[in-house]
Amino acid sequence: METTIVEADRAHYGATTRLHTERLNDLRPGDIEVEVERYALTSNNISYARAGDMLGYWDFFPGTEHWGRVPAMGWGRVVASANDQIEVGGRYFGWFPMATRLIFAASATATGFQDEGAHRAAHLPIYRQYTRTDLDPCYQAGHDLEDRHAVLRVLFLTGFMAD
Repeated sequence: METTIVEADRAHYGATTRLHTERLNDLRPGDIEVEVERYALTSNNISYARAGDMLGYWDFFPGTEHWGRVPAMGWGRVVASANDQIEVGGRYFGWFPMATRLIFAASATATGFQDEGAHRAAHLPIYRQYTRTDLDPCYQAGHDLEDRHAVLRVLFLTGFMAD
């Protein structure tokens, strides 16, 4: 399976972007493959690209030496699982790269899963956790409601962390 990813030039603070396609690795025990369904595109995403190295945003979803993968809040659906505790079909809200698919080294949580990839270990848990929509008391279905959810939930969390 392949994925297409939005990448930004790290050396020029995200001034140049590209679409990059690569083959995904096979699932290892505990892994899940997620198809990214939609994500919020806000001025925050530009900030992530501009401050990618300084604030560690490029570490969330490692790219190559010269290209960073732009993160965004959004939804993804599990399309393959080698994890006995995470079922195919589950839909999750969390921090994704601007990509079509990705593989997580995942562990199940009470409300979804957590990314256990070594590259994410240094980041706050809030950036590593994915909430299953049917277990999320804040979630309401519908494109308009999801648009607001993606923007407002992130602003609330950002404000909480800033405080």
